Amino acid sequence: MSNFIIEIGKNIVTEGIGVDLVSSTLTDYDYAKLTIQEELHNLIEINNNEEVKIDMEFDGVITTLFTGTIVDIKSNTVRCKDDMIRLLDIDVNYTFVDTTPQEVVRYVLDKADISDYVIGNGIYPRRLIYINNLNGVQVLKELSKIYGLKNVYRMEKGVFYWGTQSVIKDTYQFTYGENIITLTFSGESWELTTIALPITCNDQAMINHPELTGTFAIDKVRYFNDDGFMRMTIGGSLC
Repeated sequence: MSNFIIEIGKNIVTEGIGVDLVSSTLTDYDYAKLTIQEELHNLIEINNNEEVKIDMEFDGVITTLFTGTIVDIKSNTVRCKDDMIRLLDIDVNYTFVDTTPQEVVRYVLDKADISDYVIGNGIYPRRLIYINNLNGVQVLKELSKIYGLKNVYRMEKGVFYWGTQSVIKDTYQFTYGENIITLTFSGESWELTTIALPITCNDQAMINHPELTGTFAIDKVRYFNDDGFMRMTIGGSLC
C-alpha cells in the first residue's frame, strides 16, 4: 500500500487532498496541483509562498517526491512549483571576467539563496561572459549555449546539481497483465500508467508488453489520485 504525506505550510496532511504532481527532464521545473476538500480547507490555513513537501509512503518506506513553494491559490486549488522557482525569481546583471561556468553558477545560486547544491569539477576554458537582465534559469541556459552543454543542470528533492552526470538509481519492471494499466504511444515516445511507485526521472523502466519490450530511460513522471487510488504515469523516448 502507498499514500501521500503532504506538508503544506505548518500542516501535515495524509487525507483530504487530491494530488497531481509532474516531474520531467524536459521542463525547467516540477510542479504540483493540490485540490483540497472543502471540509479540510475550512480547518487549515494556506498562504502563497509557503513551502510544500510531498512524500510518498510505500511498503513502510517514505520517499520525498517534491519540495517547492505555493505560487497560486484559487478557491480549493493550490498550485506549486519546485525549488527552481528561486532561480526564476532573480534578475542577473553582471559581467564575469576571466571566469569559469562553475563560478557563474555559484554566483547565481547565491543570489537565489540556494545553499544546497552539488557542482561538478569539469575543466572549462575561462571566458568573459556578459549577463544582461536574465533570470537564473536563463543564465544557466546561456552557459549551456556558450559551452555547448546539454542537460547539465537539475533540481532533485531540494538539491541543485550542475555539471554532474545523472546516475540511474533503480530499474522497475512492468509486465502486461500484472502492473501495467495502460500503455500508449505518441510519435517516438511511450507512456505507461501503473500503480504509484517511488519512481524518479533518473530511473529506468523494464517493460514486457506485447506492443513494447525492453529497458527505457524515464523522462517524465506524473503522480495523481484516481477515484481514491494512487496512480502514476511514466514516459520516455523509444529511441
